[in-house]
Amino acid sequence: MAYWSRNNGSFAVDPAILVNVGADINVANRNSLVTSDYISLNNEAKSEVPAGLFVATMTNGVDRFLPRCKTKTAVTASSTTTVTLSPYNIFVPGDILHTVEPYVTLTITTVSAAQTVTVTLEGVIATATATTNNTTTTASEVVNAINSTPIIKDRVYALNAANVVYIYAKNGISLYTLTTGGTVTSAALSNSGVMAHNNTAIGTIQSIAYATGIATLTAAATATVPVGANLGVRGISEIKGLHIHAVDFTVIKSQALSLYAHSVGVRTQLLPYFDHTLITALPKLTFGTIF
Repeated sequence: MAYWSRNNGSFAVDPAILVNVGADINVANRNSLVTSDYISLNNEAKSEVPAGLFVATMTNGVDRFLPRCKTKTAVTASSTTTVTLSPYNIFVPGDILHTVEPYVTLTITTVSAAQTVTVTLEGVIATATATTNNTTTTASEVVNAINSTPIIKDRVYALNAANVVYIYAKNGISLYTLTTGGTVTSAALSNSGVMAHNNTAIGTIQSIAYATGIATLTAAATATVPVGANLGVRGISEIKGLHIHAVDFTVIKSQALSLYAHSVGVRTQLLPYFDHTLITALPKLTFGTIF
């Protein structure tokens, strides 16, 4: 919908996030008071957030836009001091970043062309065949095999950073056990193949460059994070719902927002951020890309 920006005297157009699936399509069903205290400037130097963000109540009782994002550049343990986040202006200095979902890693140390790597989850096997003797290439092939194998891809998703495959539980809860096999003998799973949360913080945000979305950490990152992984701030009491409009807090610092938590279809491809843990948190919303 088009709406008038009270702060800037201009019209803005929100994307068609919701699908007309019922009579209550225009009736949001939860409310929240959000302030600019937990919002950084966007690339126009405004305290403005895009349409399609989720709102969470933190354990300190504060409502803020759900502080989660996807990494746009790889993070390398002990050397990375900046992180490119998307979206980024729902974070502020002092926020402590953790991985969102539990995961396990599979490290491929040597490989020859035509060797296979298998990953088994709940009796279902994903198989990758190496096309080269390059371990990073093979790791990418394992990622593709996991993300395309029925049943497995419904439960987990995989990414890789160089020769290490990261396998995450989509629902953010299940601690799956995986096993590996195949003709490659130098592929090792971490933690005996049992997923676990990374309880050590990736890092603390010191500052955020509004023009680029690059967050500078107070110290080098403590763990490697592949591109596309989900990072967020812990201490979330409840994910309350979805806000479908852009909001400008540049002048009006606190605003009451109407949120959706049930009975509507949501086009996930139009959201600034989405992960499958949100399906678990908001089971009465219907998420999809095609309706």
